[in-house]
Amino acid sequence: DSNQENNIVFNNNAWNSKEISEHIEIFDTLFVHENVFDGLSLLDDRETKKNFTDFVLGTEGVKLANEFEEKKRTLRTLRSELKNSIPDYVKNENDKNINDFLSLKVDQSISVIENEIRGYIVKKVALEKDIKNKDAVLALSEPKKLTLVNTNNLTYSIDQINKILETSFDDLKEEAVEKLQDHVKHRLNDDNIAESWIKNGLSLNEDSEDCPFCGQNLENARELIDSYQSYFNEEYLSFIEKTENDLSTYLSQTKIIMNSESDLSQVLLVLKDYEGKIDQDDFKSSVSVIEELKSTIKKAEERVNSIVHEMKIEFEEFSNSKRQKPYNAIKGIKKDKLKLNIDEYEKNIREINNNIEKLLKTILEYKSKFRDDTAVEELKNLNTLIEKFEKYRARLKQDDKCMEYSQKKEKANTLDTEVKDFGKSLEANQEQYLNKYFKTIDEYFKKLGSRDYKIKRSKSDRGDKKTYGISMEFKGRAVANEELPFIFSDSDRRALALSIFWAKFHNLADDEMHRKIVILDDPVTSFDDNRIIKNNDIIWNFKEKVNQVVLLTHYPAFVREFYRRCNPNDRCVFLEIKQDAQTSFLEKMNIELFCSSEMERQFYSILDYIQKRSSEDISKKLRLYFENHLKILFFKTMNENNLLNQTLETKINKLHENGLISDRIKDRLHKYRQELNADAHTFSSNNEEDIRSFAEEMLNFLYGIGLRESSV
Repeated sequence: DSNQENNIVFNNNAWNSKEISEHIEIFDTLFVHENVFDGLSLLDDRETKKNFTDFVLGTEGVKLANEFEEKKRTLRTLRSELKNSIPDYVKNENDKNINDFLSLKVDQSISVIENEIRGYIVKKVALEKDIKNKDAVLALSEPKKLTLVNTNNLTYSIDQINKILETSFDDLKEEAVEKLQDHVKHRLNDDNIAESWIKNGLSLNEDSEDCPFCGQNLENARELIDSYQSYFNEEYLSFIEKTENDLSTYLSQTKIIMNSESDLSQVLLVLKDYEGKIDQDDFKSSVSVIEELKSTIKKAEERVNSIVHEMKIEFEEFSNSKRQKPYNAIKGIKKDKLKLNIDEYEKNIREINNNIEKLLKTILEYKSKFRDDTAVEELKNLNTLIEKFEKYRARLKQDDKCMEYSQKKEKANTLDTEVKDFGKSLEANQEQYLNKYFKTIDEYFKKLGSRDYKIKRSKSDRGDKKTYGISMEFKGRAVANEELPFIFSDSDRRALALSIFWAKFHNLADDEMHRKIVILDDPVTSFDDNRIIKNNDIIWNFKEKVNQVVLLTHYPAFVREFYRRCNPNDRCVFLEIKQDAQTSFLEKMNIELFCSSEMERQFYSILDYIQKRSSEDISKKLRLYFENHLKILFFKTMNENNLLNQTLETKINKLHENGLISDRIKDRLHKYRQELNADAHTFSSNNEEDIRSFAEEMLNFLYGIGLRESSV
């Protein structure tokens, strides 16, 4: 209101001038969220509908009685205090989330909750690491089931040895056996190797009448020798030979090799890689079972090996006796103890393999979540659990703050009721204004491209204070609020919010409107070209009616379209954000350059280099500009002759063949084409003056190709 300009500062969430908030009107995402749309729903939230009502009635509300304004100011102060009393955990949350936090019931102690949080964080860190290195996780080795040692050969050999030991030769003549045994007993003192010694002597005495050992004549011992020969007949000798051979064969097979303990160590080594990755109780339990069975398997193998060793020693003793007296049956060795221990060993192996099979299933399930990326979902669930328990912990720690906030909120609610009751008396004064306002919203909404919609004022909510909403029709059919997300586009939502915003200014008195500073932050987000043009028309119409309009945008197309619709010599100022090493700052734009075409920007860049206003490398731009210039100059001919996608050399030659350029121009164009190659001397030497001179000469030549030459 003064003739002197003063700085106005925004600090600590407030302007240093008390009146400034009355004059600044801001349209941005926050405006849409607080006053129009809560998410996808139109005025669905009670607080959003209240904000909308306050926005619509705000101008008229200035004229309300001081008493009502004082009550509202007191309520705002109390709400501000209430905001500062919000528990830290929900400091920046909406009312619903704050109320949910206040009403949260927690049964666990803080120590239990913190243990839960620590456990989930450990899992989260491990899972994040595995997701990052999922290829390494998928490449981890998997435990292999133990191979059960085949004991069939061992038990078969034992059975065969027992069978051999228990056989006898019953066809020997009783008289020959008695004479042999009598001779061995009285003459050879029951020597164990007597039979073998006699047998060998007979084989040596086949063609002699003398004893092969002492040389004495055996005429008087003929009867005894005949008995020996009857004893060692061919069938018995064959029996002895088979017995000895079979014993040797099966004794050599009476052995077993067990290495399950070593294989089990390798399994446990592989499972070590999954520590910290798979945290399931069943998985840990199976690993523990396998670890416990490792020593059991070792002992079982030792017992089996020991029993086999003992049995082999005993078999060797029995076998020696059998060899001395093959015809005698010897009772075999029982294998019950061996079988019992082998059964126990195999039982343990099966138990280990059953657990390995369970582990493999868990491991494959674990790896599958990295193949199909469900690990990411698991990570989200972990984060949700951590947040849940952190919320529990915060609720316990901030209990005093919650009680303080609840008490203040109750006080604020009481005062809010008083304000709303007082406001009821003002409703009659607002009816005419509301009808006019909603009619204006509908007009702006149609103007912004949503012609099939009809905007009306909905019935007011009955509560402590009346709040107003919007009812909508689409082509004459009423649209429910829950249907809007399916038929209302982002562009429609933005257009409706803008319509509500512009309707306020439309209904202001001229003197009040002239004091307004309008700030629009990306007003055309999601708008198509038609809606952008319509909105720019509205802005342009208001520019002389309000004090100032400030447009903020990230959309170059919006800036260019707005520039084309305004007079460059008007009061419009175009600024852009720049950055240096220390900070960001505003700088006046070269709006003509910003709105120029790509080829125009290339020309300005080349010209700046020629005139030493820039040192930017233009070598690549020269080639592109050269070719684009020719294309624009001869576009019709190139299009008709399918030259647009041909090489530059072909284009130049075809233009000459069609009589569009002279020999002189053709040769000159080829000269520039060759010199614009990347390996040309002008550019490989990196001499700036040479490049500058070349660029200037090329531009002069290109713009010297006039209509006369191009029509030759």
